[in-house]
Amino acid sequence: MPSNPQNNIPKKRIDWEEIEIKELFEVFQPSDEFPEGKEHSMLEEIISRYIEKGTILRVLHTNFNLSLHLLKRISEIEGVETLVPIGRYRAIINFGRLFEIEEIKRNVKAELNKSLYPKKLRKEDEEEGGGGVP
Repeated sequence: MPSNPQNNIPKKRIDWEEIEIKELFEVFQPSDEFPEGKEHSMLEEIISRYIEKGTILRVLHTNFNLSLHLLKRISEIEGVETLVPIGRYRAIINFGRLFEIEEIKRNVKAELNKSLYPKKLRKEDEEEGGGGVP
């Protein structure tokens, strides 16, 4: 029985959470995971810019490291306006107002699949009815 190389690779997952900008500062106070620094000042800028508008932001949750490479790839997706890492497994994403949110989410998922899984493994997964990052 041939071994499937994917059996050795843990399944990567993502999830989305919507959060109102007013809740953001209460939820993401500086801590060990989210220290005061560049990301904190970027977050304060986002809050001050959008607080009056009642803007909804998306939080991308993962069970894998959001490396600089992955963050750069996500930031280049059409419709991603703001991307702020807030921890090893989370980032706040703001989408452009005139873009289709669900389409951007699908594009983020597709980009993560391309970046995380080698082409051969992605092809085998598709043939088996799987699909990389759910």
